[in-house]
Amino acid sequence: MKLLLALLLVCSCLGCSSHTKHTTTSEPSQPLVLVTDTLLKFEAQPTLGFNFDYLIYLPKGIKSDSTTHLLVETNNTGLNDSIEYHERGARHAASKSGVGIYISKRLRIPFLVPIFPRSETNWTFYTHALDRDVLLTKEPDIERLDLQLLAMVEDAKKQLAARGYPIKEKFFMTGFSASGTFANRFSLLHPDKVKATAYGGINAIPILPVSEWEGNKLPYPLGIADMEEITGQPVDIAGFRQLPKMLFMGALDDNDAVRLRRCL
Repeated sequence: MKLLLALLLVCSCLGCSSHTKHTTTSEPSQPLVLVTDTLLKFEAQPTLGFNFDYLIYLPKGIKSDSTTHLLVETNNTGLNDSIEYHERGARHAASKSGVGIYISKRLRIPFLVPIFPRSETNWTFYTHALDRDVLLTKEPDIERLDLQLLAMVEDAKKQLAARGYPIKEKFFMTGFSASGTFANRFSLLHPDKVKATAYGGINAIPILPVSEWEGNKLPYPLGIADMEEITGQPVDIAGFRQLPKMLFMGALDDNDAVRLRRCL
């Protein structure tokens, strides 16, 4: 976790209540300082591009009127057909424990966690890892979860700005296991939106920014052979190469997405 924190600190360019509480200073011109950890929930807005609720955690000590980066980690809440189940897991990740909440507290920056489902009935759709089935699906609710997350971020910027927390254009992204895999794949889909990434436990292999290897085509998410065909947008390889990123994998972690087709 300290390595994750170090990466985000280097790249940051820094110059469970539903109400926000502040303490004031003796000078009115000074920023207000949040005196308690705060968790906010915002409802789905299909007309704005996202079909699921999301959470925003504001750590104690964050200052208002100081422009900062948003941190994003997608939920990794397992198989269950109940959206309430996934919300409980997302709430835990957004306010109790995990990589994202640790970084949010240490850097004192807002932290966004979406409440994306992962169906036990339709278990082949590995939504929390942004797998191939999910990127290809036309099912209305879960179609293009990557774009839904971007829409959540844009909405969060407006919500936070209205509360006195202006947010910079690009955001940090982190995760571990499925949420780390989501961050890895998302960052190649949208490198222009991300300031820096730090993620681990990504099922043995990250997405490779090449179309083929030794004469074999590498379709998403092994590679980028068909990404433009799927998304309708050219792959921004230059942007991805310039994106600060740290990937880590434990020597004892043998969860191999290539060997287990269901993880792709």
